[in-house]
Parts: sequence; C-alpha cells; structure tokens
Amino acid sequence: LSIAQSPKLTGAFAASFGIVADSKGNLFVTGRNNKIIMIDPSGKASLFAGGARMGKDGKGTGAGFNDTEGIAIDEADNLYIADGPCIRRITPDAVVTTIAGSRTAALKDGDRSNAAFWNTENIAMDMKGTIYVTDYAQVGGSTGEYCIRKISPDGSVITLRDGGANLVLKYPRGLACDAEGNLY
Repeated sequence: LSIAQSPKLTGAFAASFGIVADSKGNLFVTGRNNKIIMIDPSGKASLFAGGARMGKDGKGTGAGFNDTEGIAIDEADNLYIADGPCIRRITPDAVVTTIAGSRTAALKDGDRSNAAFWNTENIAMDMKGTIYVTDYAQVGGSTGEYCIRKISPDGSVITLRDGGANLVLKYPRGLACDAEGNLY
C-alpha cells in the first residue's frame, strides 16, 4: 500500500497508535498528533477529524482532541476513540461527540455523564455495543498499571474488579473482544 500524503499531512503518521477499517474499505488511524487520518481504498490519506481546540466536539476539522490513542468501530461505521480522560464517538460523516468522561481526570464510576477517566489508551467494543477501555490506574508515578473500564450500552461506567480490588494490568498493549463478547 502506497499512501499519498498532502503536504499538510507530513508527519501525520509519526506517532500512530491505532487503526481500524470501515465497511467501505477506508482505514482510520489515530496517533498522538490528535488527528484522525482516513486512508481511502486507493491509498489517499486525508484529515478526517481533528485540528481544532483540545476536546472540542464538532464536525471534521472543527473538532479537537486531547490525546488520541486507541480506536474501535461499530457495525454502523461509528468510530470510538480513547482520547485522554474522554471517550469520543465519530459518525461516518465526521461528527465528533464526547460520549463519556470529561476534561477533569479521575477514576470515578457511574453514569457516562458523570463518570471520569484518568487517561484512556486501548479501546474495544463487543457485538452488543459494550465498550471496554484501559485507563491509567494512577496509583503512583509511572507504574504502568491500568484498570479496565466498561461502558455499557445503557451508559453506565464501571471498573472491572478482581474480587474486591480493581483488576489491574501492567502495560497493556491492546484490547479486543471476540464474537461471544469475551475480552482479551
């Protein structure tokens, strides 16, 4: 695959983090540049979303991101982005909305309108619309410890537990769900 880049996309892939494909064969790439890049089936890369103020909901380049990392996609080609302390959804026509979290970082369960995240990284979605993200556990300096947070289709956010304590992973490098809804 040869990717044609316009001059304004130079370096857009320097800190790439996640990639998904939609039902039309387009690829979407996230990275620490806080932009979502689309690569069409012919190999042409373009800016799909991002470039505005940090954390701003909006359409296409009028939207802004904080810290784009993981990306997932649903059956309707909506993209879901782990974006610092927020989870963002991007519709196929590039409308970006925050669906959970806020710019205030914390580890708080509850309804998605008042739940809080520290710093989301990996993201996956099961066939029922449940979203899973790794979230920095913030239990000390540079521990590499992450919790797994679950956002149910009804909007409730919980932290997965191992017995009574938060389930903590050391430096997770990916997250995936299979057809039966098992999390890996």
